[in-house]
Amino acid sequence: MNQQTGKTVDEGISYIHTDAEAGAYAVFVVSSSGSSTTESFTLTVSIDEAGSYDGDEPNDSPFEATVVSGNTVNASLHVVNDQDWYAVQVGETGIYSAEAGSGTAEIYYAVTGNKMVLAPKFGLFNYHLEAGITYYVKVFSDKTLDQFASADYTLKLEYLTRYETMETAFDYGSWEDSRMMFPDTVPIGQQTAYYKFTIDPEDHAYANLTIYESDKVFIGVLNSAGKLLQYASVNMPDIPDNGIITRRSGRKYLVADMDGSTIGTVGYIMVLKADRTDLYSDPSLDNRIATGYNTFSFSGTAQNSGGGLSSAITLNLSNNSSIPPYAYVADIYTEGIISSRVLDVNHWLNPGGAGWIKATSGLIEDGQFRDIDTTYGIIAARQSWQFAYYQTALQRTTMSRVKMKMEWKYDINMTNYESYQ
Repeated sequence: MNQQTGKTVDEGISYIHTDAEAGAYAVFVVSSSGSSTTESFTLTVSIDEAGSYDGDEPNDSPFEATVVSGNTVNASLHVVNDQDWYAVQVGETGIYSAEAGSGTAEIYYAVTGNKMVLAPKFGLFNYHLEAGITYYVKVFSDKTLDQFASADYTLKLEYLTRYETMETAFDYGSWEDSRMMFPDTVPIGQQTAYYKFTIDPEDHAYANLTIYESDKVFIGVLNSAGKLLQYASVNMPDIPDNGIITRRSGRKYLVADMDGSTIGTVGYIMVLKADRTDLYSDPSLDNRIATGYNTFSFSGTAQNSGGGLSSAITLNLSNNSSIPPYAYVADIYTEGIISSRVLDVNHWLNPGGAGWIKATSGLIEDGQFRDIDTTYGIIAARQSWQFAYYQTALQRTTMSRVKMKMEWKYDINMTNYESYQ
């Protein structure tokens, strides 16, 4: 029975006439049980040219199937109703393709009563086969009598399963290099695939997968022990929808965060489909930490009476829309115009009144505050800032037209996983 067509398997029988003289034969068609006792059928009889059959004939039924040990068979179809049957066992459970060149291949297994049932089939050529079971491969022509031409064929059974376990996961290497790695396509019919990566403790990344309306898919981030840390899913039975985003382009994605501090050195991405009917794309691993910058101007003039820190001028960035929400400072560069070029001048900044920070370098009218995030920790970009300058000279000076070029970082999980606009 072919469940996809609702039809029984066409039966065939062949006989090789080896006598020197012509012979007369009778063909009987009988039914022992089932609806075929009352339904009509078509009987096709073909007689080939002498000696043109292949070496495995007669193998036109599962009872006469040729036992094969490898995954390749060379044979031929010489008449339109020729069937070649082969018995085979596979070494590994998984997805296999069955193709026969000029012929058509179908794979069956036997159930009680010697009934042939089509093996689970996905797409045009893929079957899910289990190790230890005897399968029967039928090769035939699906052409009509007028279209048929005698031809050789090569039957190939190819193991297609890829990355189905953590042990056989595709290895991206470092997640940062994943864009340069190209895993094989996961075949139609396979439900689960794993992808391995390495990550540093300070890294923040995310796994994402393009999805379509009919998809039923799950993507999870696992540590090396297989513990699920983050996940995203859509339309999965018994799993709540999670991590679904729609980008400005209108495309939909599943996203799951990857944090090196919780994963450890080695992590895995698991992709799971609810069924075996369609393909899914490979997951992409991308950086969550984006950067940006802008230049801002302080109002007012800082005044220094000499030999100390000047008065402070203020710049309020608390509601500045050019800065992403929750952005934090990476580097700052300040510049201003001093009324008199005295020596030993240093620029200072005070974020949110938390305390003064001295520039790491600079010359009188310039200040450089490098690696603020690694030196002082997380300092929010959106807040009020104060500027002052220190000088050792005892004369009175002022500094005006003070500007601050700020470079910041932000986690794009706060901006729908897109660059901030």
